[in-house]
Amino acid sequence: MSYFETKSLLQNTLQTPIQADVSQTKYPCTGFCYMVVKNIDKILDLYDNKKSDEYYEFIKNLILQAGERKKNNSQIPFDGEYINADTVKNDFSDVYQKLEYKELGSVVDGEYDDLIINNIAILLFNINQKGFIIVNRSSETFVAIKKSDEYFLIVDSHQNINGEVDFIGLCNYITKKNDYQGIIQLGIDYN
Repeated sequence: MSYFETKSLLQNTLQTPIQADVSQTKYPCTGFCYMVVKNIDKILDLYDNKKSDEYYEFIKNLILQAGERKKNNSQIPFDGEYINADTVKNDFSDVYQKLEYKELGSVVDGEYDDLIINNIAILLFNINQKGFIIVNRSSETFVAIKKSDEYFLIVDSHQNINGEVDFIGLCNYITKKNDYQGIIQLGIDYN
């Protein structure tokens, strides 16, 4: 499954801008995700109340702010930041300090085995409502906010829609339906 197709997992979607169309700055997505989690209540209110125009504009403004942050900080690498980079620690210390960081890697033939999928599932299960997980795969970072026992809201500046996924859907989104090859970095706030 290609990254573009992961959006097929999303339900109850709202249109969003794609970072490449909004900002001239490349790869601002890690900063964007930290800005999203600093605004969880606003994001959830706009999403839950289906205020699609306001949601679109709010996401657009966060992408622009993330782009400005990256453009104005020469310490941020061109191809983006890891979610636990010193630049993130310096700019978002309040969020950074609350997160538990983990890394998972693909195994033989580039597939994630059942143990790794089960580890992701256990992490997701232990997140409380309004808790979240920031996921970094190569130069792609997105955030999933736990809305209920069953659903997470995916906020992804690489997609033209944001929406909900169930527990299994999020495991599939994170691993690109077991097709992602490489290291997945996770930052978890159990709330």
